[in-house]
Amino acid sequence: GTYANLTLTDAEVIGKSADGYSTVFVQDATGGAWIQYTSLNNSLNEGTKINGTIYTVKRVASGNAQIKETEDTPSSTISAETISEYTTVSCATIDEVNANLGRVVKIEGATVTMTSATAGTLKVGEEEIALNNGNATANQQLHKMDSWVKDEVKENVTVIGIVAATSATKNQILP
Repeated sequence: GTYANLTLTDAEVIGKSADGYSTVFVQDATGGAWIQYTSLNNSLNEGTKINGTIYTVKRVASGNAQIKETEDTPSSTISAETISEYTTVSCATIDEVNANLGRVVKIEGATVTMTSATAGTLKVGEEEIALNNGNATANQQLHKMDSWVKDEVKENVTVIGIVAATSATKNQILP
């Protein structure tokens, strides 16, 4: 519930909710954060690099780094430029994925099993991690994998996604 100003340096907007305004996910060299209900969301578009300051209050209802813009602080200001490719961390194991909470990771040679219309597992070797291809709640639906089909198994695929915490001890990937 405390106020803070978040200064972003070359931060990449790597996800935006399906409704287009309620949630964005940004990552810079220091980490990643969910930003909810901001007046800047029209400027915070996927595939842009942003610099500037956002005045925020921490959202305590989630284990993730979720913040929302405050209403009674100075106006947030940013500048944005288009980028062609996200900065990703290449991971060869699930342990490496888990060590990159809040970052965009790239996993090659994985097996993806779609267990429902929106969820599944990503397996690398003998290790697995939950894969969430969007929640039924539109404001959590950040990314979509192409050709997502329930009960399908895809082998030797490359997945690029955001590592998010589902609890204090468990992570998942949002592709």
